Amino acid sequence: MANILVIYGTVEGQSRKIAEFIGDHLSRRRNQVRVIDAAKPGKVAPPAFDAAIMVASVHMARHSAAAREFAGRHSDVLNAMPAAFVSVSMNAISEHADDREEAEGYITQFADETGFRPRAALSAAGALRFTRYDYFKGWIIKRMAAEKGVKPDAAGDLEFTDWNALTVFIDGFLRDHVPGG
Repeated sequence: MANILVIYGTVEGQSRKIAEFIGDHLSRRRNQVRVIDAAKPGKVAPPAFDAAIMVASVHMARHSAAAREFAGRHSDVLNAMPAAFVSVSMNAISEHADDREEAEGYITQFADETGFRPRAALSAAGALRFTRYDYFKGWIIKRMAAEKGVKPDAAGDLEFTDWNALTVFIDGFLRDHVPGG
């Protein structure tokens, strides 16, 4: 059993949903888990944990500012422990190889900007929240999605996160990097 910190930075809520899913999965595996919002971390002390997993969304080719700030402030501690990173972007599901490659590049960019060097990283797809967009943003997102080969239905939300792949990633991270995880 390990004591694991799950930190998320989100804009529209999918990274929070992914972080909560990870927290639930880790708890079912008998780990102690604390899930926190990087924008409101409170008095969290990363050194008190055995491992950490950060989940951050990408918008306009950059990860959440709160996640970048948290990772930068705590990079030394995060780098000293088993830590993983889940980068959430729509490029992860594109039918175009260059988009998927760009999604992988976001992980490198995050590491370069923050100094955080996770032992494991995953590029995961997010969601389109048309029910939360105004007309203009919905129109832009629909066009961008179509360019990536996604056929959005602007009448409802679409979720693209591969929960099975996420579970496999988390289980592999625990097995390979977290003693007692």
